[in-house]
Amino acid sequence: YATANEPLRAIITQLKADAVGTVVEASATVQDSKRVKVLLFVDQTITNGTDNKSRTERNRVVMSMVNRGGEWLVDDVELR
Repeated sequence: YATANEPLRAIITQLKADAVGTVVEASATVQDSKRVKVLLFVDQTITNGTDNKSRTERNRVVMSMVNRGGEWLVDDVELR
């Protein structure tokens, strides 16, 4: 996720923007006892610091997760 959004970092800093994300819904698909895929419906409200206008983006994120040593860790992130 950080890599995908890296080009936006300079713009966000320049505009003094603020973003708040909220997971609206989530759904998991079990692949096996060690792997799941999670679909996240994320609403992200972005406020432009220069004029205080805000907008909401509705993002979809698919996270592949693996169970290692009893902990669920993110293995891959896909933005849709």
